[in-house]
Amino acid sequence: MDNLRHLLRHDPAAALRAAQRQPADAGQSRGETAFIAGAALRLLGREIEAERQLRSALQIAPDHRDASLALAHLLRDQGRYAAAAQVVKAFFAALPHNSALVASLIVFLRECQQHRTAEDIWRAAFAESASAGHWYLGGELSLALGEFDVARERFDRCLALEPNHAAALLRRAHTGVVEDPDPFPAMLESLQRARNRLPPTSRIALDFANGKLCLDRGEVAPAFAYFDRGNREQRECAPWDRAAWESFVESCLRDQTGLPPPDTRGEEAVLIIGLPRSGTTLLATRLGQHPEIADRGELPWLELLAQGKIPVEMYLRHLRQDDAPRRYYLDKNPLNFCHLDAIARELPRARIIHCRRDPRDVAVSCYTQHFAHAGMAWTYGWQDILAFQRGYQRLVERPPRLATTWMDVDYADLVTEPEAELRRVIGFLNLSWNEAVLDAASEVPLRTASVWQARQPLHARSLGRWRAFSAHVAPLLSAYGDQAAPVGWSQPASPSV
Repeated sequence: MDNLRHLLRHDPAAALRAAQRQPADAGQSRGETAFIAGAALRLLGREIEAERQLRSALQIAPDHRDASLALAHLLRDQGRYAAAAQVVKAFFAALPHNSALVASLIVFLRECQQHRTAEDIWRAAFAESASAGHWYLGGELSLALGEFDVARERFDRCLALEPNHAAALLRRAHTGVVEDPDPFPAMLESLQRARNRLPPTSRIALDFANGKLCLDRGEVAPAFAYFDRGNREQRECAPWDRAAWESFVESCLRDQTGLPPPDTRGEEAVLIIGLPRSGTTLLATRLGQHPEIADRGELPWLELLAQGKIPVEMYLRHLRQDDAPRRYYLDKNPLNFCHLDAIARELPRARIIHCRRDPRDVAVSCYTQHFAHAGMAWTYGWQDILAFQRGYQRLVERPPRLATTWMDVDYADLVTEPEAELRRVIGFLNLSWNEAVLDAASEVPLRTASVWQARQPLHARSLGRWRAFSAHVAPLLSAYGDQAAPVGWSQPASPSV
C-alpha cells in the first residue's frame, strides 16, 4: 500500500489503474484501496466517481483519516458545505481523541461556514480541558454565532493561559462594550506594564485593544495615542504597497474589454460592494433575513475568478451551496469592487448593490480597527487610506460598462430611514416585502470586523463620527476639508504619514 501512496503523489492515473487491479480482499486494505482510487479520481477531476469510491472506503473503514479528509475537501470544493460537515461529524465520532486533528477539523468547518457543527465538536472535545489555542478557537466560534457572553469567557480563559495572545486580545476587545466588573481592563493594565517585553504582534494588539477600550469610555485623546502607535508599528511590520495599488487601478481603467454577449450567468448573485466599514455587513445581515435571500458572508472566490484561477461555475457552486435553494445569494465581500470587469465578463446578470458612506467616517473606522489580513494593510496610515479611497472612487465612478444591474445605497439613509431604504432594495431585487429584514437577529454566523455592530439594532450614532475626533485626524481633514470627498481625486497621493 505504501507503493500505491507513492504512486498517487506522482502519477494519479497510474495509481488508479494499480488500485483497480488490487484483489478484493477483506478488511482495512480494501478501505485503503478504495481511498487510493477515490483520491486518484479526485486529482483527475472525475468528481462523481471519486465521491463514490471515497464513500465506499468509509463504509469499510469509518475512521479512515485520509478518506474522510479527501471526501470532505471534495465536497467543499463543490460548494456542498453541509455535506462536508456531515462527513467531518461522522469522522469525529469514529476518531480516537487527537486534539491537533480535531482543531484542524473545526477550522475546516469554519471555512465551510458550518459554525454550529464546529461548535458542537468543540464542546465535545474541549469544553472540559482546553489549551490557550483551543479556548481562542472556541471564542471565535461563539463570537461568529453572536454568543458574546460565551465568547468573552473563552477569550478570557485563553488570555489567562497565554496573556499576550495577540488575536485573543483583539477579538476580546470587540465582544461588546466593557462594563464593570469585567476583568478585561485589568488584563490590559497588567500587559501594558510589560509592553516593552512583548513580541511586536502582541504590542500592536494591545494598543488596538486599549484604544477600543478608551473609545468605549469616551476618552478620545488616549485612544488615538494608542491607535497612532499601533498603526505605526503595524506599518513597520507590514507596509502597504501603494504603488502596486495605483498601478492596479490604472490597469483596470485602461481595460477596454467590451460587454459580453447576452448571458444568464449570475442571475442569482447579489454582490454587495463598497469600502470596508461602509455598511456592507449591516445591509447583508438585514437582507439575509428575507426568506428568498441567503447571506453567504464575505466569499474569497471572486478574486480567484478574476485572476482566472477558478472557473465561473466553481464560484457559483460556493455561492449556491447545498442548503435550501433561494432566489438570491449574497456575496458581501466589499473589495469585490476591484473586480467589476470580471463581474461583467463572468457574471453578466449579477446585481450589484454599492454601499456608500461618508469617506471620513470610513477612514476613521478603518484606522481604529486592526484588520487580520494583508489585503487591508492600507488601513494603517492616513495617507494610505486616502490613496486607497482615491483608487476606489475612480473604479466605481468610471463610465459604466457593466451589463449588470446596479444600485447605490447610502449608509445615512439605511440607518435613519431603514424601512424605506430596505423597501427600495427589496424592490430592486423584484421581491415581495418581508418585515423580517428589519430584524437585527440572524441565524447566519458572521466573521467580520463589525460582528458586534451588525448584531445591534439600527442606529444613527455613527453618522459624522469623524467630527468627534477632528483634533486627532489632521491628515484626513487636510485632504477632505468640509467636503465628503477628498480634494483632487485624480492627484497622486502624498508620502505616507
